[in-house]
Amino acid sequence: MSDSDLIKENERVAHRVFRFYSRKVFLAPNNRHFHEQRINAALLLTEKEPLQGAVADFFYGCWFDIPYDVNNLFTRIKDRLYPHVQQGFRECIDKKRYIQRNSMLATRWSVLISPSLNEQKQRLRISSDDAREIAKDITTELMQAREDEDWGTIEQIENEFFCPLYCAQ
Repeated sequence: MSDSDLIKENERVAHRVFRFYSRKVFLAPNNRHFHEQRINAALLLTEKEPLQGAVADFFYGCWFDIPYDVNNLFTRIKDRLYPHVQQGFRECIDKKRYIQRNSMLATRWSVLISPSLNEQKQRLRISSDDAREIAKDITTELMQAREDEDWGTIEQIENEFFCPLYCAQ
């Protein structure tokens, strides 16, 4: 088994464990053990979004624990979170605010809370599955245009796909 196959298999196992504990958290929202196991599984995933969703659910479901003994947990996970997300969770730890049912800290991976639509980038985000499909379709179109030596189509596809990422900066 190659390294990439092993990595993919480990990722699949971590996803299964994450989903298993997601169901447990949904059924017992105040069970800290289930939240911690879900966070541990999320730490094994390469994406940041599942971890953020699991932590947001933990902060919502176990809100009574947050001001007292989450510093060790937060130290373990904070480097895997975006700075503005770290700050949001830090405000909860410091008792400046609590996670609400609709929160900007929630993600599509959250099971207890919902993502807030107040933040523009949350509304525009698509799932990684959708992104893979879009990338696959664009790659197929690009390869076909290259094979046909249709340089105009290649330029058009590249401008439509890449320009929103780089031209606005």
